[in-house]
Amino acid sequence: MKVYLAGPEIFLPEAAEIGARQKAICRKYGIAAHFPLDSSVDIAGLAPQDAARAIFLANLEAIDAADAVIANMMPFRGPGMDGGTAFEMGYAHAKAIPIYAYTNDPRTYLGRSRALGLVARVDSGGKSRDVHGLEIEDFGLVDNLMMGCAVGGPAKPIFWHGAQGLDTGLTMFEAAVQAAAHAFR
Repeated sequence: MKVYLAGPEIFLPEAAEIGARQKAICRKYGIAAHFPLDSSVDIAGLAPQDAARAIFLANLEAIDAADAVIANMMPFRGPGMDGGTAFEMGYAHAKAIPIYAYTNDPRTYLGRSRALGLVARVDSGGKSRDVHGLEIEDFGLVDNLMMGCAVGGPAKPIFWHGAQGLDTGLTMFEAAVQAAAHAFR
């Protein structure tokens, strides 16, 4: 079994170390894992847009080669998950590649939006609105409904941990890996 590891860990100063720890956990369960930084993409001398395109294509190729995606849905720079991870999940879903997800924040999208002070008012219909009057989604999910539903329901729950910040102990990551390993036995 091969998995693609999606998440904002690639932005951490210790990204390579975290990726190595994640891959070691996967090996423990007989899974080969691809961390995005594993792609050998030579971007030296490329214009920024060309470098971005090369990385994009390498990541798509790695997802295409995977049997499943393990995705970190932790809030990233706001109430929602990392946009790149969201795209990777959507791409995997469109290709019928199972997604196993985890987060360090079990609050709903609306709950996190409230905590960040993004809810400016509640309208007469009970809908939470931001300062621009836009509705803040409330389906009781940990992120936007498209992401929450892409994971696959009760058979593939979103594993969560109550601590804030990155799950550096990788407890929830390992729970998602275990679920993937079990499903592919």
